[in-house]
Amino acid sequence: MIDLYLIRHGESIRNIDPSTIGGRSVTAPLTPNGENQAKCIGKQLRGVEFDKIAVSAAKRTRQTHSIAVQEAYGDALYNGVDVKKTYYSDSILELDQGDWEGENRAEKYNDRVMRDIKRLRTDFTPPNGESQREVGLRMENFLEWFIGYKEQDLRIALFGHGLAIKCYLQRIMRFNEEWIFPSTVSNASITRLQYKNGLWGLKLFNWTPHDMDRHPLH
Repeated sequence: MIDLYLIRHGESIRNIDPSTIGGRSVTAPLTPNGENQAKCIGKQLRGVEFDKIAVSAAKRTRQTHSIAVQEAYGDALYNGVDVKKTYYSDSILELDQGDWEGENRAEKYNDRVMRDIKRLRTDFTPPNGESQREVGLRMENFLEWFIGYKEQDLRIALFGHGLAIKCYLQRIMRFNEEWIFPSTVSNASITRLQYKNGLWGLKLFNWTPHDMDRHPLH
């Protein structure tokens, strides 16, 4: 069985400015609140041993991973064996907003653009960016490679991004394309999937450990 934990980064400086299009924003750091959220993730991961960990190359995901695993495992993380379990990748970055990254959201997502989004759905692509369909495929291809042979027992964590996680879920769970837009993957949330008997099952969705005291993750 494959046990897959999809963990969104904590709150970043881009998240507290909804008027600006964030996109990949690879240099955006966590806020102090985001750092506290990452610590909460770590507390809930105590006793959960991962065989592999994938981390987006963005600064906010790398920070979330570092804080969480330090909280969960302490200095043991940094021995030679555990370091080899962690893989940093550009392939699991957030959706690329292309020319719109850092621009005013209201100006770019005007009425005409919203009509295009409604018509094209997951195929809508910002100028020089990528579509949600492309993100879902990119995430799926990475995880197919990272997991490898599926008929084995592995527990895997992926520290990534909200929209990229939603695009991946929509693709492998075969949700309606319209599911992506109203659904939420919150900062520092954990979503858990299990693969067995040839099928993926959704075991936990958008659980935020900083908002609740306990939840069974084992």
